[in-house]
Amino acid sequence: MADTTYHFLSFVRTGFAASITQPDTFGPAQPALATAPVGVAVSGVAQPVTHNATVRGPGDVVGIARTQVVRTDPIDGAVGVEPNYFAQIEFDRPDLPWLFTPAAAVGDRLRPWVVLVVVDLDGPAACDFRDGSPLPQLHVPVEAASQLPDLAASSMWAHAQVVTPNGESVAAALGGDPRLSVSRLMCPRHLEPFHWYLAAVVPAFNVGRLAGLGQDVTPDDELALAPSWQPGGEVVLPVYYSWRFRTGEDADFESLARQLKGRPLPDGVGTRSLDVSRPGAGLPSFPVPAGVTDPVAIVWQDGALRRIDSDLLPERDPAAESAFRASLTVLLDRPAELIRSGAADPVIAPPIYGDKHALTVELGVGTPPPWLSELNLDLRTRIAAGLGTQVVQARQDDYVARAWRQLGDVLAANRLLRAAQLARSGSLRVHDRLATLDPPALLGIASPAHARILGALTPGVTVAKSVIASRLPTIAVEPAFRRLVRPSTAVNRAANVVALGATVVERFSVQAFAAPVDGPDGATAMRPALEVIGAVQASAALAAI
Repeated sequence: MADTTYHFLSFVRTGFAASITQPDTFGPAQPALATAPVGVAVSGVAQPVTHNATVRGPGDVVGIARTQVVRTDPIDGAVGVEPNYFAQIEFDRPDLPWLFTPAAAVGDRLRPWVVLVVVDLDGPAACDFRDGSPLPQLHVPVEAASQLPDLAASSMWAHAQVVTPNGESVAAALGGDPRLSVSRLMCPRHLEPFHWYLAAVVPAFNVGRLAGLGQDVTPDDELALAPSWQPGGEVVLPVYYSWRFRTGEDADFESLARQLKGRPLPDGVGTRSLDVSRPGAGLPSFPVPAGVTDPVAIVWQDGALRRIDSDLLPERDPAAESAFRASLTVLLDRPAELIRSGAADPVIAPPIYGDKHALTVELGVGTPPPWLSELNLDLRTRIAAGLGTQVVQARQDDYVARAWRQLGDVLAANRLLRAAQLARSGSLRVHDRLATLDPPALLGIASPAHARILGALTPGVTVAKSVIASRLPTIAVEPAFRRLVRPSTAVNRAANVVALGATVVERFSVQAFAAPVDGPDGATAMRPALEVIGAVQASAALAAI
């Protein structure tokens, strides 16, 4: 499977625009027209003649070809759109958003000359979209000015996407298949449910706005790269491309998460006090607690759901906890100690949970895993482990049945694996046997499979076709010919050659695949048998036949 990598680039510059050297100031303090040096080599002149040529800028554009629009999200006319997604548009040219930006990039930042805006079409702050010349016009009133994005961050909402298959470089992908690259504009506006919106591609600079509205772009306008609008102000914008959509119900994950409301829980929820003053089984006893605040005889048990401040519950007295853990360790290790001493009578003691997983039968001997001691010597975790054991005991029949079903799948998989291993071992043995044969014998033995072996002699051609198209007679690789020229046959004895068949095939196949047959009947390039196998062997072969 071919490896494919997706690359997201902050900007792409190609063609003459890549020669612009004036860095972007990210403000109006630079001209709206850029220049790039152009040089011409003149015969007899040591240095080329250079000139700063003016590059087309946003004030020279009055439209974008519809064929450049690859995709919009949402699509035009869509309803029920999830309001938590940003609207976006993709262009065929990977450099289109920066094609007419009259500046060079600074690091990874370069402002696009077009931006995507999403405005309301209904409600108290609705915008007006109407026909105009040379482009449609979008009127954004003062009360809707907050719907327009901040142009100071326009470079963050435009990028190019390039796909590089099979380890191809990004530069090669940009100059190769156009399907591997697109450019994308996004609008960073959080939408409301059940609203009609207009998404529009508009100029980011004022000279582009003037040109799109059909107004004259004066030299004074080209002195500063002013933005198309100011925050909080009314503006009329030309629209290069637009589409409409309507959002649906606000029922995505974000909206559901925002509906979660915290509420205080009463005391005691998620926790319970445990009286451990008289545990029994030889464990240390303590005086009866006077209340739940007794740190010696009371242990607090947490549940799966509890109050946030439950971590502030009082801890047990360290001395009492240490004495309890030491005594419990002796009790849990008693069966293993008796077995080690050779005692005949078994002793029933509380279990060590997780002993089979840790391969440990004692907690006080050796170095058991820390989690094993924490699980078995803390009353709270032992209670949870005991409840889990009861669940397994109550449903053990169902669990065993499910395990057997899984085992059946494992056995079937093992059967397939063993069959594959057998096939592989058999194939290796056959391959090892065939690998010892010389080429003439292998060519003859493999004749039944010649029609299915592709590319062994000629790329894209089967061995059977290669034999037919060669000087080698097809009968030389047939089983009948091999039987006729076996070492014990009369032909070999008459020719006084141990392996006449292999010799014939080897002699014929020396040049069999070096050049194709030139004649239609295969005889125009055939050499006499005397030249191929020699006069003595040829006479003997003819006499025997």
